[in-house]
Amino acid sequence: MDSDRKFEEAIRYLLEGEFEHAKKTFDSLLESDPENPEFTSGFYTSSFWDNRVDRIHHSNEGRERTSLLLDFLKEFETVYEKKDFPKSVSYRAAKDSVLKESADQFRIILRKEGLQSLPASTVSELAYRLLMENDVESAAEILRDSAGLERFSPELLFFRAECAYLSGNESQGLLLYRDAFLKDPSSLRLDCIKSEPISKALEALSGEFRDKNDLKEAIPVYCLEKGIFREIRKMSEKEIDQLRQELSRLKDSLSLRKGIHEFKIKCRMIQICCALLDSRTSLYYAETAQEAKRILDSLDPGFYQRRSGRN
Repeated sequence: MDSDRKFEEAIRYLLEGEFEHAKKTFDSLLESDPENPEFTSGFYTSSFWDNRVDRIHHSNEGRERTSLLLDFLKEFETVYEKKDFPKSVSYRAAKDSVLKESADQFRIILRKEGLQSLPASTVSELAYRLLMENDVESAAEILRDSAGLERFSPELLFFRAECAYLSGNESQGLLLYRDAFLKDPSSLRLDCIKSEPISKALEALSGEFRDKNDLKEAIPVYCLEKGIFREIRKMSEKEIDQLRQELSRLKDSLSLRKGIHEFKIKCRMIQICCALLDSRTSLYYAETAQEAKRILDSLDPGFYQRRSGRN
């Protein structure tokens, strides 16, 4: 068998999770071409997973195995980076195989234990990994099956937003993004953003904000000012009242906490002011909007006019 066909066979073994067979095939390939970086990477990759496959198989199906697979995947990526190997075909094949198995184990959790047994952190990590590999369909399925866990992990709402936008439901994606930013901008994972309006905002602001935490706070303000966030989901009176209370709390904090916290507080306040101005279904909209605009003008005198000119 020539090297090309043998290499294809090794990749197929990786995709099927047959790591021992993959390792033996890459070992054979290295004998004929010891300097080939693809073969070196493939041998290391298959060896890494072959050395852990017994622990994986001896773990309990479902929650324990899903967690173990994701932990090993993190370890693999960290060690692989240190080895300075190229992101080869074998690297991607092994990750695809492990993520597929992780998603299958996730379904076992749902079937055997139900949604209540799912740790939000595990769902979040799995969705993140799938999005990083551009498997939007699987990520969306995972998030759909675990709907409701967003209250324990705001990060999940960002992933839902990304999936919705990339799946073609752009308006829903932007609504979810706005909702996620309103809840907790710090939960955004910058490295998995591919939806165009948010990625463009990130690109536009990256040169101005070196601190990632400040950057996360600035993105929704930029999106509001530029007219990217025009619509907002319908909120209940209780939610609007909670926003008013939070705005009042932040206003008090702003007068007391200057310096490193000032930018974050102002960004959060601008978000809430715009949310209150856009939530026109409130019974007390006129009163709420008047107060929100007054506070918004005190934070940035030209913001309301700039935003109104774009909407």
